[in-house]
Amino acid sequence: MNNTLIIPRNLERKPYELNRFYVQRILEYNIVTLNLLPGQLVSANELAKELNTSRTPVHDAFIELSKKSLMTIIPQVGTKISLINVEKVKAVSFLRFSAEIKMLERACGSITEQELSALHRCVEMQKASAKEKDYLQFLEDDNAFHSLLFEGAGLTEVGFLIDPYMPIFNRVRMLIYKNLDIPRIIQEHTDLLAFLRDQNLVEATKVLSKHLAYDVSRDLELLKEKFPEYFLANGQQLY
Repeated sequence: MNNTLIIPRNLERKPYELNRFYVQRILEYNIVTLNLLPGQLVSANELAKELNTSRTPVHDAFIELSKKSLMTIIPQVGTKISLINVEKVKAVSFLRFSAEIKMLERACGSITEQELSALHRCVEMQKASAKEKDYLQFLEDDNAFHSLLFEGAGLTEVGFLIDPYMPIFNRVRMLIYKNLDIPRIIQEHTDLLAFLRDQNLVEATKVLSKHLAYDVSRDLELLKEKFPEYFLANGQQLY
């Protein structure tokens, strides 16, 4: 393993936190941000040394992250960062699309001026993150934007139910941010807010449909062409 783990200040070890939870948080962060690349072999010994822990919590983290399709444990060989499984990405995208389009029907008639202002602040934060090329912050601002939409529709718990599946999709989102069209994403958020403010459900639905579908209808194919080594090919074995 050649990469040094990135441990931002907000993810530093918490007092009394169990090692396995700490290790899992740090590894997931480094996988989603693509500091650890799809297909990369990782060493439990090296990670344990770098994180100042024993091998046991590292192995525990490997198991938990394999359940999230972020790591692949290969018997008698080792552990790899999982390749991006396109079918699983599409499944998560479909789940998100179905929930958010339905959510919009409620948000369009119930969202408050205060909630619209909070959404507007998220867009402004995304503009600043994009300018600084802080892609992880851009992702967090994007997540906050969509969480606020669920909140405005009175469906906060629905957003919470989707969250555990998002790490599979978030690696693709990071690739999109780093290599494709961030201005389009910001513009779509801006347009959506304008139609929500006008309570124009028809146009708001058109914008959100395009916004959510674009990732898999166009961007995913472009990324597969640009980074074929990151993706699990059709019929390819996990190892």
